[in-house]
Amino acid sequence: MSMGDSSELNLTSLVKRKGVGTRAWLVVSELGKSRIEEVGKHSIMRRTGIPVRDLRILDPALSYPSTILGRERAIVVNLEHVKAIITATEMLILNYKDPSVATFVSNLECKLSNFDASQSPVHPLDCGHSKPIPSQGGAEWVT
Repeated sequence: MSMGDSSELNLTSLVKRKGVGTRAWLVVSELGKSRIEEVGKHSIMRRTGIPVRDLRILDPALSYPSTILGRERAIVVNLEHVKAIITATEMLILNYKDPSVATFVSNLECKLSNFDASQSPVHPLDCGHSKPIPSQGGAEWVT
C-alpha cells in the first residue's frame, strides 16, 4: 500500500463517519408546520438541553418502559410508539413514519395550526381523528 492509498483510505473513512449518529426527526413548530431534519445527537442535546442519558430512552433499538421526563428546557416523551422531545417552540418526533405515530402527528398539526390564543382550542372532531367514547359521566373525547 502506497502513501496515496493510505490518504484515500482515511478520506473515505471520514466521509463515512460524517453521517454517523444523525437521525431523521419530524419537527412540528408551535404553529403546526412540520419539516424533516437530519440531526445528530449532539445537536439535539445543544438544542434542547437534554443529557445523553435521556436521549437513550428514545432509541428504538433499546427497550424502555413508557416514560415522561420533565427537564429544564424540554420534556422527553416515550409512550408506546410516540418518541418525542417537546420544547417551548417545537416538538421533535422520531419514528414519524409509523402509522400510529402518523395519526398522532396529523392530529397534532391540525390542532396547532387551528389554535388561536384568543379563542378556545380546536374541538377534537374538527381534526377528524377523534371519536367520542362513553364514560360514567357522559361522552369524553379521546385524541
